[in-house]
Amino acid sequence: MDNSQNPHARRTDRGKLAEEFLTRLYHLLRQRREQAEALNQEGSRLVERAIYSTYYDLRDLGEKELADRALHDPSLNPLIRRAEGRRAA
Repeated sequence: MDNSQNPHARRTDRGKLAEEFLTRLYHLLRQRREQAEALNQEGSRLVERAIYSTYYDLRDLGEKELADRALHDPSLNPLIRRAEGRRAA
């Protein structure tokens, strides 16, 4: 039986794929945070599109909760950090 007919193998492959997408999403979010000043408008737009695409790849794999957690991580999202700073003040 090949992997296409083995449900356990498909779940395992799906898990590995989700892990790769999650790693990519965290990398892109770090890049956005660390390179924000260095990126021009086009570079910034490309990073945002890559984040959007990777986020929806994770959702399509059934990993919405993990994708949301990464996207809303204040250490990786400057907009959330600024909003939390305003609330604390």
